[in-house]
Amino acid sequence: FPAMFSPKIKLDPDLHKKAEQHALTLGYSSLAEYVAHLLEREMQPLTAEDQAKLQERLKGLGYL
Repeated sequence: FPAMFSPKIKLDPDLHKKAEQHALTLGYSSLAEYVAHLLEREMQPLTAEDQAKLQERLKGLGYL
């Protein structure tokens, strides 16, 4: 993407409004800052303990 354009995602207008209000309540300067923080946190590698918990949960659900 050229520098003057940034990637965009579409959200349901009600979800966008709710997320924006939540972000500001939590002290983020914008919804974009909040979403970036959430994505960075969610994309962190799983710890060995988290991986084991996930395996057990998937087994319990019948996926493994």
